[in-house]
This record gives sequence, C-alpha cells and structure tokens, in this order.
Amino acid sequence: PISYPVGERVHAEVWKEALHTDGIRTPDGRRTEMSHERRGARYGISFVPEMPGFHTLGSPKISYICGVNPPAKEADLRAVDNERLAEADEGELQGYFVAERENYQDVAWGVPIFHFFILAAILFLTFEIAMQWLAEKFRSAA
Repeated sequence: PISYPVGERVHAEVWKEALHTDGIRTPDGRRTEMSHERRGARYGISFVPEMPGFHTLGSPKISYICGVNPPAKEADLRAVDNERLAEADEGELQGYFVAERENYQDVAWGVPIFHFFILAAILFLTFEIAMQWLAEKFRSAA
C-alpha cells in the first residue's frame, strides 16, 4: 500500500547502502526499532510505526519514505454533527460540508459523465442528418 495505519507492521525492500544510515526516523526525528534480513542484493526491512506522518530511512539523503495514517475510525467525521465541527473550527480552517451525502466515494471521485457525451454525440448526429435532409430538399426544389 501507499500508506500504512499506525500500529501495523510496515514491510519494505531497500538497497544495502540504505542500511548504513542511522535507521528509521519518525516524523518528530526519533529513531524507531527496525529489523532487516537479506533478500539477494536488497534487504527487507520492517518496523512498527507509533505515530502518523512520514517515516524516513536515510540522512541526509532519504532512501526510503513511508506514509503512516491514523486509524480510519479516527479520521471518519461522518458521525460528528456539522454544527459542532463548525464551532470547533473557529475560522482557522477552510472546508465545506456536503449535504445529504453518505457515500463519500461519490464526492471523492465525482459523478460519471460519460453518458452525457454519448447523448451529445447522438444529438449532434441527429442534427446533422436533419440538416442533410433539409439541404437535399432545397436542392431538389430548386
């Protein structure tokens, strides 16, 4: 996965040179315990992140970076009342509420509009046929 939840073991592969650094660093700069094993020319590393943010391997040149997110239940604000969220904001944050939307995947991915393109093509072709019919009618009348 692109990101991992807090508390779940992260597995990755890095080059041997990356292991000669000072280990995995948490977002606040502390070191995290890391285990590693050889896998051919590369090494498999694993660690358990304790906080959300970007965990990095390598200093000053970063050779591996891993995004860690808070648990999904913690990030889901659907159960919180919108008025309470607005009061907690106090004008510091920008955002908006989507009324009557329980399926947030629709909001994230949008509404499919492919069928509108098909409808527009059919209308355009119908208009073109009508214009051809009118042109043929006027040519035959003249």
